[in-house]
Amino acid sequence: MAQHIDIQLWIPVDRTWKARGVPLVIDRRGNAWLEGHVAIQHSRLLLDDYLGQQRLTCCSFQGGFAIDVDGVRWNEGGIDEFWMTMHWFEGLNRVLRGGAIATAVTSVWEESWLVLHRHGDTLTFHDGYAPPFVHPPVSVNLWAFAACLLRAGRVLEQLIARIKYEIEERGFDIAELLAGSQQAPDDTPLALLREKMRIIVKELPGRADFALLDETQRLLEQQGASDSNPTL
Repeated sequence: MAQHIDIQLWIPVDRTWKARGVPLVIDRRGNAWLEGHVAIQHSRLLLDDYLGQQRLTCCSFQGGFAIDVDGVRWNEGGIDEFWMTMHWFEGLNRVLRGGAIATAVTSVWEESWLVLHRHGDTLTFHDGYAPPFVHPPVSVNLWAFAACLLRAGRVLEQLIARIKYEIEERGFDIAELLAGSQQAPDDTPLALLREKMRIIVKELPGRADFALLDETQRLLEQQGASDSNPTL
């Protein structure tokens, strides 16, 4: 069983961010990333990047969990859109609710087939339909992994809250944007800006998504307080 787990929120950005004085992480493939806490500090720039895109789609809003197991990246290339990232908590919560032996299957990126299997205090997971798996099977302490994932999820929650704060600072009401629908074509600058803000708010994780984290917290408090769980 793996001994050390590290899970960090990473947000993909262009390498030109370095010229802005923002610290980046460059992975083995040469891709640039913001670590979660850095992204929170620069949420205004992140919002500006979204607004600067000519056409916003669900693929414009990406970020997920970089998972290292015993110092080795487990899910290289396995970070995708925010809404897919939240499926980690759907799967984890199912195995936490399922008793001492439980299995859950979910999808956390575009080509993902994530299988999580619980056997007592051990969680084994892999990603892929069949061997050779995209991300190979690894076994970890269930409680340590769940606690790490929850901490990373809370960082994502803080980031999304900060982006929404920046939107409101620019004079837009989040509730009104969420309630609004796509308007008839209007090429005035204000209308175009409002439409982009509406898409951003619609595509970012919301209350229902982050309620999954609250459920994870409750399940850990209910089940994880034992001599075999060093994390709570």
